[in-house]
Amino acid sequence: MTTNKVSRVLGAAFLLQFITSFFLSGVLLKPLWLVPGDIGATMLKIAENPAVLQANIFVDMLTALGVIFLGAMLFLPYVPFEFVIGIWILVKGVPQNQS
Repeated sequence: MTTNKVSRVLGAAFLLQFITSFFLSGVLLKPLWLVPGDIGATMLKIAENPAVLQANIFVDMLTALGVIFLGAMLFLPYVPFEFVIGIWILVKGVPQNQS
């Protein structure tokens, strides 16, 4: 990948990260199921419409995947290739000849 493509991918990932964490989860979905200071009313709202909380959990999972993706994309250019191969061997094991 060229530097320009990597920059665009990272820019889109950062934008998606901001949208999912701030707008979707914090501004749009959270007020639909949370009643500040009243846990009973919050539980009642969740019981009446569990799909809203499930959607919020799904958006939070997308946010977590975005964090993992950004971490990998920002970390990989600074890692020597031998280090990546070493981690691969630790995870998968040494390849065996199948003859």
